[in-house]
Amino acid sequence: MKLLNKISLYYIFNTAILFMVGLFAIYLSVDWIISERSDGQLRDTSKEVTLKLKRGIKAEYPPLIEIIELTSEYSFKPTFKDTTIYLESEKESEIYRQYTVYKKINEKNYKIIVRTSLIEKEDLFSAILIILIIILALLFVILSLINRYTARKIFKPFYNNLKHLDMFSLHKNDSMILDESNIDEFNELKNALTKLSEKALKEYRSLKEFSEDLSHELQTPLAVIKAKAELLQQKEFTDTEISSNLQSIINNADRLDKLNRSLILLTKLETADLFPTQKILLSSRIEKIIDNYSDAINSKEIVLHTNLQSIHEIEFNENLLDILLSNLISNSIKHNIPKGDLFVELKDSVFMIRNNGKEPKQSPLHYFTRFTYDEKSQNSLGLGLAIVKKICDLYRIKIEYTFEKPFHILKINFP
Repeated sequence: MKLLNKISLYYIFNTAILFMVGLFAIYLSVDWIISERSDGQLRDTSKEVTLKLKRGIKAEYPPLIEIIELTSEYSFKPTFKDTTIYLESEKESEIYRQYTVYKKINEKNYKIIVRTSLIEKEDLFSAILIILIIILALLFVILSLINRYTARKIFKPFYNNLKHLDMFSLHKNDSMILDESNIDEFNELKNALTKLSEKALKEYRSLKEFSEDLSHELQTPLAVIKAKAELLQQKEFTDTEISSNLQSIINNADRLDKLNRSLILLTKLETADLFPTQKILLSSRIEKIIDNYSDAINSKEIVLHTNLQSIHEIEFNENLLDILLSNLISNSIKHNIPKGDLFVELKDSVFMIRNNGKEPKQSPLHYFTRFTYDEKSQNSLGLGLAIVKKICDLYRIKIEYTFEKPFHILKINFP
């Protein structure tokens, strides 16, 4: 959940609770005010009734005023209560607020009961409550919108800096520029991120320069070692051990050269700008790569099955596509069994290779990791599928590797 949304939710939740508490407090306050006013009116009415009785004026008016003459004197305190009275004229019961007081007037004892209808009070209270709810609801909505607008304005530098962070890349070799803010905490975060990015850039540049220099410097001695070993190999030696050692030197020099070139390629694959693209007919490119490996296929007597009817074109770098297809096809030949089957298919934009082979000891996905190879493949660098995966990641292409006995299956969905 986004920070702004979370803040808004907390604000809405807390504000809603406060409004509910406030509404309940207003309800109690209004109820108390109306009750006090009603009780005051009843006291005033009882005083008027008392005055009328003293003057001998008839004051009874049921059910609002009832006067009961008593045979003896009572000293009960005046009381208030709510009561329900059934009205014959209305054919229904109504709620009244009742005030009872005992008086001795002109040497006579009276029980005076005065009442007032609570229907008007309920109507008034309902109207007030509805108005309050509407006002509070409007206030709640307005405050929520103001809070959201204010929060967006306050957090604008924060979200802008998030975009800058998302776009930041060490491979672009550019410093990260972040927006200033009038919030101290955001500025502290900006300064910390700026220092961190500068430190990361500095370390990346040092590491890149070291890798490039090392790779460049390795090429010359490797070429010299290989050339000298080949010259020595042309001479005739009576000792077969010397010939064997020379061949081992040449093989390992070749291996180091391939390893060096593969690691340089993996490093370059971090930057898409280094590889310009063009429109390429995929089927013709696959046929060309298969033709390059025809000798290797024939030497293992592998039965080749091709289905390349698609006319799908892709926007790709030509060299990278050749490397990707070459690694996949050479891998399927290298790990195939003698006289095994090799299926190469292209349906629309889906390229699939199937070859016979033993069940892998590890998860197929594990072979996309650098320097991972079968223990029996001693000549393998363990970088072929890692390079394939890196190229696919560069172009955001989905690649799948599964094993369905007895076939290893590699499938790529080209764009």
